[in-house]
Amino acid sequence: MPIPLSSQPIRRLVRRHATGFCKRLPSIAASTVLAVCTGAGIPATASGGGPERVKMAFYNTENLFDTIRNPLISDGEYTPQGARHWDTQRYACKIGRIARVLDELNADIVGLAEVENEAVVRDLMFAMRQDYNYIHRNTDDPRGIDVALLYRGSAFVPQRVNQVGGNAVRRQFLVVDGDLYGERVCVVVCHMPSMLNGAALRNRAADALHAAADSLARLNPERKVIVMGDFNATPRSQAGRTVTGERFFTPFTESERRGYGSYVYRDRRLQYDFIMMSHNLREVPKAGTGTDTELHFGDTYGIFVREYLLNMSGSKRGYPLRTFDGNIYTAGYSDHLPVWIVLERKNTIPVNDEKQE
Repeated sequence: MPIPLSSQPIRRLVRRHATGFCKRLPSIAASTVLAVCTGAGIPATASGGGPERVKMAFYNTENLFDTIRNPLISDGEYTPQGARHWDTQRYACKIGRIARVLDELNADIVGLAEVENEAVVRDLMFAMRQDYNYIHRNTDDPRGIDVALLYRGSAFVPQRVNQVGGNAVRRQFLVVDGDLYGERVCVVVCHMPSMLNGAALRNRAADALHAAADSLARLNPERKVIVMGDFNATPRSQAGRTVTGERFFTPFTESERRGYGSYVYRDRRLQYDFIMMSHNLREVPKAGTGTDTELHFGDTYGIFVREYLLNMSGSKRGYPLRTFDGNIYTAGYSDHLPVWIVLERKNTIPVNDEKQE
């Protein structure tokens, strides 16, 4: 059973200037509270053309709204006249906060949740040092929050973009099929209904995502499928197992088992955000088969965390530092922490790995 956060030595959680990839999250010492440090820097280049490592991540940005009232959705509280007094200064602060996280995360592909519209994603792009392209689609969510995909144009070339889920879900899933350094990969970004929604809606969404992901993996067994998102359920829960099914796996099952989490509720860490992959990404290519340079998952993954992303004092000590604590403006980042995985090529030699404390 995870220990309540208030009893943990928070400052031992992270090292502010940590760099390098944190190898094999389950080996991290139990004194770590939420997660491990993440990688920084551009992946090393393999002699076979293309990088040895490709980093993929997901981040729920927690209500990344602009200040403009949209009469077609319920966004009134996030306006200057609304209950949260969401003005230009607060919006600019939020954009800067999320941009800082994404710049330090430094992933090749990033899925985002809780972005209000394309204009918000575009403002985020202008605020970042990193150079990304983006894909955004509107959903049927009554509050107007959508999902989006950021990607480096030098790494990923989209071939087809689709939305699936239909009337079964309010936030349709974003499906992007393309070439990742020459390999055919399909990326699915989702934001599942929260615990505040009824069980019927949550079950329909889980069934719809499972059907969509299973279909992608079954119809083209050679295609590598990666599903990332805020599942509002842990990998070992019934909903998590329904989504994962038999054709997918996620290393975050182990992080959940050890008490890590990307979200905190009532002093309990919950692995609501995770990334799952089709089993062909687990297979390590064999030498001499002609597939030696194919990307595969090499057990490198984690939860991105820095001290600035956490409450460092008070009753919420150790919680992610969110933008609002109830109705009180705290000028934070998000109530979620980003999660990430690294795909590797065969015979990758680790570089800049750090010994964990």
